[in-house]
Amino acid sequence: MNDWVVPELHWDDDYVWDRGPVLNDEDLSRMSEFFRYNATNDDFVASRTLPGSDEKGAYFIRGSGHDKYGRYTENRPSTRRSSTG
Repeated sequence: MNDWVVPELHWDDDYVWDRGPVLNDEDLSRMSEFFRYNATNDDFVASRTLPGSDEKGAYFIRGSGHDKYGRYTENRPSTRRSSTG
């Protein structure tokens, strides 16, 4: 259903995806608290943890809106960038 042709895909099995910073148990032990969506690094990309990490790295987020601390919110203006300005 497209009206254009795209170049043929050439897959590279050696490519390693950069999925952002990951905190390990040692990193978590140096932190007083971990907030999954609080990006305090220079790239503004929030760190994540892997399943099985220290319990401090566990988090639960529902599919609805949340703030940088992962708390539920419907307060759109303060938590999201508007596409209109």
